[in-house]
Formats: sequence, C-alpha cells, structure tokens
Amino acid sequence: MARIVLLLLLLLSAGLYAQEPDAFCEKGERLFERGQYQAALPLLAQCAQAKPREARLQQKLNECRYFAGDVAEAVRGFRQMQQDFKKIPLSNWLYLGRSLQALGQFEEAAQAYKDFLRHASDDDPRRPRVRDDLLRCATGIHLQGQPGRAFVQNMGNILNSPGDELRPLPHPKNEKLLYFSSSRPGTLGGKRNEKGEADPNGKQLGDMFYAQLQTTGWSAPQTLSSLLNSTRYDIPMGFSPDGELFYFFQGYSTYSGEIFIDTFRQIPDGGSSLFALRFQSPMQTAAGDTDPFWFADTVLLFASRREGGYGGLDLYITQLRDGAWTTPQNLGPEINTPYDERAPFLARDGRTLYFSTNQPERSFGGLDIMRAVFNDLLARWTKPYNLGLELNSAYDDTYFYLSAAGDKAFFSSSRPGGSGGFDLYLALFSEARSEQRRYSEPLLFSHVLEQFKAEENEESLSDFYLEPLYLEEEGSALSPDNLQKLRRLLQLMHAYPQLDLLLTAHTDPLDYDSYPLFFSLKKVEEVSDFLMTAGLSPNRIHLRTVGDNYPVAKSTYKASPARHFNRRIDIAFTGLEDVPAEVVIKKPPVTEELRDPKGQAYFDLIAGLNYRILLTESQQLFPSDVQLSAPHATIEKDPATGLYRFTAGLFRSYSAAQGLLKQMQQKGFHEARIIPYLNDLPLSRQQALACLQLYPELQEWLGNN
Repeated sequence: MARIVLLLLLLLSAGLYAQEPDAFCEKGERLFERGQYQAALPLLAQCAQAKPREARLQQKLNECRYFAGDVAEAVRGFRQMQQDFKKIPLSNWLYLGRSLQALGQFEEAAQAYKDFLRHASDDDPRRPRVRDDLLRCATGIHLQGQPGRAFVQNMGNILNSPGDELRPLPHPKNEKLLYFSSSRPGTLGGKRNEKGEADPNGKQLGDMFYAQLQTTGWSAPQTLSSLLNSTRYDIPMGFSPDGELFYFFQGYSTYSGEIFIDTFRQIPDGGSSLFALRFQSPMQTAAGDTDPFWFADTVLLFASRREGGYGGLDLYITQLRDGAWTTPQNLGPEINTPYDERAPFLARDGRTLYFSTNQPERSFGGLDIMRAVFNDLLARWTKPYNLGLELNSAYDDTYFYLSAAGDKAFFSSSRPGGSGGFDLYLALFSEARSEQRRYSEPLLFSHVLEQFKAEENEESLSDFYLEPLYLEEEGSALSPDNLQKLRRLLQLMHAYPQLDLLLTAHTDPLDYDSYPLFFSLKKVEEVSDFLMTAGLSPNRIHLRTVGDNYPVAKSTYKASPARHFNRRIDIAFTGLEDVPAEVVIKKPPVTEELRDPKGQAYFDLIAGLNYRILLTESQQLFPSDVQLSAPHATIEKDPATGLYRFTAGLFRSYSAAQGLLKQMQQKGFHEARIIPYLNDLPLSRQQALACLQLYPELQEWLGNN
C-alpha cells in the first residue's frame, strides 16, 4: 500500500512540474504578443530552460531579448541555436541580422540577412524589408569611416521612464525648462485600447510634463495642468517665438487627434483661467497628418500621407497669408522619398532642415535624423546627409530640436540601454550650429522658390535671348546677374536635351601678366560645376579658354570700360537646328570706336571648318612655356572625363596646319597631330566621314589620319 501511495505522489509531482512550465510559456507568450517584452522575458526564460529542445521557444526567447533591448544576449542566443539545432526557424537569420545591425555590426548583419534570403521562399512577404535592411547595412558601413559630430547621452532615469518620452521641447525664452510627453505609469489616460476604452492590457497614454535644469541636474518632471492634460495622448508640439502661445496635441493615438493652442485670458470675475483653442490649418490631424513644426508663427511644416506625395509620410509646408493658410506644398524629391520623412525642424536661418527618415539609402536602422540645406543659388535642397553613428542608432531616432544657441539638441530614441521605450537624449556639438545664429534674406527657403518660379513664368519658353557671362577681374563667376543668365540657360538645356553647350572663356590683355589661359579656365570651370550641380550632364558641356588672344574691345588703360567686354564667357550650342524655339545669342555690344579687329577675326575663323594642332592631353595642367606661347594657344576641358587638351593654331585648310605641326614636333611634341573642328568643336574620324559630303576638303585629313 505504501508503495502505491509513493508512486501516486511521484506521478502527481511530475504532473505539477509539467504544468508549471506550460503556465510560464502561456503567460510569457501572451505578454510577448501584447508587446510587453520586459514582463514576458523572465517567463519565457523559465519556459525555454524547462524545454531546451524546442527550437520555437528558444527563438521566441531570443526575439524577446531583442525587443527588450538585451541585444548582445539575443545575438548569443541566436548563434547558439544554430549550433544546437539541425533545423532552425527561418526567423533566426532575420532577427540575428536585426540584432547585429542594432549593435552596429553591419557586415555580419548583412551576412545574416543574405542567409535569410537564401532560405526564404520567393513569395515570403518579409523579403522586401530584408532587402531594405541590407541597404541600411551598406549605409552604416559607409558612415563608419566618418568623424563624429556630436557627444550624445541619455538624459537619465529622472526624466525617462519605462514608457515613451517623446517630443522634447525647450521653452524659447528659458531653455532650462524642457517640455515633453511621457507615458509613464499614473498618467490621466491610463491604459487604453485602440478604441480609447480603458483596458488593463492596452497602451499607457501619455501626459505632458516639464522639468527644470538646476545646478545639480534636471528636476523631477511635473505634469502640466489638468486643464491641458486629458485622458488621451497629450503631446507638446511647439511654442510661438515669444513663448506666449503653446501648441499641443490630443488624441487616442499619436496619429489621429486635434491640435490646440494654449493662451491665458482674463475672465469676467477678475480671475484667470486657461482656454484651449482648436488650431485651424490645412493639417488634417484626424486623417493622420502629424509632426507639426511652427516657424515664426506664419509657417507650418508637417508630415502627411496625403495623395500626390512620393509615398509614406512626406514633408509639406503651408504659410499664413492675409489671415489664411496656403495650400500645403510638398518639399519635393530632394527631401521626400517613397519611405517616411517626418519630424521636421527648420533652423533660424530658414534654410537648414532637420528631419527623420527610414529611407534605406539614408538610414542605417529605423528612423535616422538627417540634415539638408537649401541652396539659394540653385533654388533647391542639397542632398540630405545622415548625422552619423554617434547621434543616430539602428532604432528610431526622431523629434530632433536644436537649442536657440545651436550648441546642443534634444531628441527621442528607442535605442536599447535606456529606461525603456523611447527615451529623451541630449546631443552636445563641439561647435555651435551656425544656422541658429542668423536670419536669412529672404527669410524662408520657400520665398526663394517663389521668386525663382516667378522669374521663370515671366520668360516664355518659346524664345531665348542669351548673352555672354561678364566677369570681374577678381571674385566669383557666379554673380547675381550671371546666375540669372545661367538659370535661363538651364531652362533651355533641360527643355531641349539634344543640345550640347560650349563655353569659351576670355580675359582682357591687362588682366594678368602671366598664365591668362589658366586664370580664365578657373572661371569657366566654376560655371561648369554650377551647371552640373544643377543637374546638367557633364557629357553635354564643353569648356575652352583662349585667354587674352582675342579681345573684342581695345583696352589701353586699366580703367578702360572696354575691359568689361573682353572679360567674359561666350555661350554657343550644337544642335540648335533641331530646336523649335528661337534662340538668340547676343554678342558684346562694343561701339565702333572701341572695337578690336582681333575679336571679329576669331569669330570668323571658328565658323565652319578649321584645323588645329593637338599638342597634349592630360588629367593635369602643366605650365609649359612652349605651349602657352604657341600661336592661338587654347586649353580645352572635357568635364565628363576631366581631360585637358592643349591646342595651337587656327587654320582654314589641312595643308596650312602642317607647317605649325612640324614646328611643334621639332620642339618636342612628338605625338602632336592635326584635328579638324566644325563650328568650334573637334571632329572624330567617324564624324568627319559623316560630314564629307558637305565638306569635301576633309578628304585630305582623312587620307592622312
């Protein structure tokens, strides 16, 4: 009998022991599915320990470690699984890649992602995301060699909590006051589901808090008035420049709600109360428009998924004019992509834009903080660049806000190592950002665009009247007057892609005592760089400098007004015969008494067919006295290859060029040869054959080359 009782007790204890791990597993997995990873982790750890041979449970535990921020342990666990199990879940490679990416081990992460793609079926829905993550790893590898730009630190567990801390906002008149949203326990909204109903398993909603920087650090956060905080998500959004208007958001999700303005007003009984007014604008916050940023009270930037964008969240701008907000304008493809661009911050200069994006060729993880600058000369944004590995992480980094002095910035990040969820971070810059120390004229980048478009509309695309780019002896070739001419030139080149452009630089004989060819080349290269930056292909640009060989005006003394006409860049085209628009290229308006015959003689010589001696071709410039002193010395440059060509002579016939060719060969230019030119551009052998019918004299050159 005793043996039977003992056996029953053993069986009962074994059953209880078997049920206990099942209870851990069930509860742990339930918490995992709800996204409560910190609570799920110890339960899943006990479950996996009790069932070490179940690959699914080991995978779940390591995924939980990844989401809970214990990324290094997750990597160890995923790799251990690859040793312990002959068959592992496909997601093992996926989350191993994400964990390694989170640690900044981009090359190893890329290998894990490639392993996933090798094993995944062609129709696996995760494949597009993994391909994007491979690109993000490539971005991370590229950024690894860049110098650090900031010192970044978590703002500590006094301000941060296990919940999300979002939208840090320093007060414009007192940066020792920091406002933010926090979903820490005890907020008015408590935990709620997506319908806004109280739910112990729902998400903790956030209230608005503020903290003050004291001598010993930040004070404990204090909640804003209950007249501002509510049972919904409450998020600070911005201040007016004088700090008297406070914008904030309320909604049962961070993507759908309303924006209010906080103002203090007197009430009839002499007391004071707080009235929150709904903010009226083209932002459709109930439809998902988000992340507003106010600039000087009259400009609003925000993110939206509205139709007509480039995909995902795009950044838009609207302006308050005559008491009404303008129709929102997309910031364009230099900023927006098919991915998400959000959380804009426009610096005081009205030209420097910070924002977050998850575009894989810009980001190396989730949302990364970017910086772009609007170029007034080009009337376009520069390519956004990533703020680097010190400031960004492989998680989400967003809500960047630069201090008024530009020496530091606040932002939110979901990276591991903090208190949980999104934490507040502080970035300290070695040098204050200059964009916060000045205003621009005009005040805003969009004003430059409006001026540029107005100029375009004033000029019809049907007719083009162009003139040379006149140069100063010193200074940039990109003067305001020349920039206007170049923008018109770009209109023509973009409208008619069959055109090629020839730019020829001239100097005045009194400009330079030596090397006039070199100095004028520098000017025309500056113009070429501008055109290429504006999107013109280098294959369509040809550069030449003739120095002071062909003045169009007589300049006998330094103060002579004739020098202005000699110092210029001439514009010419090939392919004009196929352009339906009228294109008129004006010549320098030199009076008869000032006209120098050498200039007109040059124009006559370069028209039609002529021959020149090609002395050398090189990637570098060498100041050879023989080359520079040769008759009709010229330097040409091909912007596509960077190749320089030194030529001499300018002859109407092939036979006339042979005499100079022999002279130059005797002086050491043994590889020199004669090249035919048609309308001032060199001809290849194939092009010469095509022109033979119109120019039969090319037969002599073809027969000898």
